[in-house]
Amino acid sequence: MIFRRYLTQVLIFLFELLIIVCLGSYFFEGSFFSLIKNIRNIEMFEKITVILVIYEIIVFAFLSLYDSSRKDALLSKITMINYGISSIDHDEPFEYLTRVYEKFTKDDSIFFNTQDLLDITDIKAMYDSYCNNEISKNEYRYFLNVKLTQLHHVYEYYDLTWRMSLLLRLFK
Repeated sequence: MIFRRYLTQVLIFLFELLIIVCLGSYFFEGSFFSLIKNIRNIEMFEKITVILVIYEIIVFAFLSLYDSSRKDALLSKITMINYGISSIDHDEPFEYLTRVYEKFTKDDSIFFNTQDLLDITDIKAMYDSYCNNEISKNEYRYFLNVKLTQLHHVYEYYDLTWRMSLLLRLFK
């Protein structure tokens, strides 16, 4: 079963490289398969290598930047929740959450996606429920700890994602 999974991943990666070579062939030669037909020629082999290297650099850079920005957003939410847990443990108001919530709901230039805004809104709603005595301290602490565990999981996920292949990244 594991061998089949590795074989599938290799085949998907090779298919992606074939697509890139065909697109590069069209760009350089005007035909999708001219580089593949003439692969015995060292010049064509060099062109294929250059195409693949450039493609891999672009994919790696793009996916690494995307992953870094997502991890940064997740780290911000993790920090916010840790502040929330500290404030609830010491019976202090969670002023940091209020500042973050106001900042992110009013400033469109901040790089957060819809899920980030939903998470911050959920945390703020639970905090408001806690302040209005609608939920207990333990329920609020439990909510924050569960959310913290979920965010840690997603944060670690970005360390395990594919960075060299768009297709493998999409199908994994």
